[in-house]
Amino acid sequence: MLLKKLNFILPVLFFSSLFIISCKPKTALVKSISPDEIIKADEAFSGMSRTSGMKKAFLEYIDNEGILLRANHPPIIGADAIDFLSQVNDSSYTLTWSPHDGEIAASADMGYTYGIYNL
Repeated sequence: MLLKKLNFILPVLFFSSLFIISCKPKTALVKSISPDEIIKADEAFSGMSRTSGMKKAFLEYIDNEGILLRANHPPIIGADAIDFLSQVNDSSYTLTWSPHDGEIAASADMGYTYGIYNL
């Protein structure tokens, strides 16, 4: 039963964490990045998840303004998202993620990847 819930919740949690948005003042310079850079970050996340556990990888990679989306629950935002992740017990499974491709918004303040995950 727990594994079925994790099979549903974790992918949603994982994919939603990839859409972390940082609000920057309009006057701030935005560094231009390529989809390859976010793919490499996702691959590094997956490697850390494989070697150190999903929880440690999420806590390392989530932004302090990150938003976690879970099915049938309100979003968990910022510090509350980090607190939620801190309480997750990931000792009975492994999460890996293989991004296939990605895109960056024209504003360069948001990007996404897509691919295949294994839980």
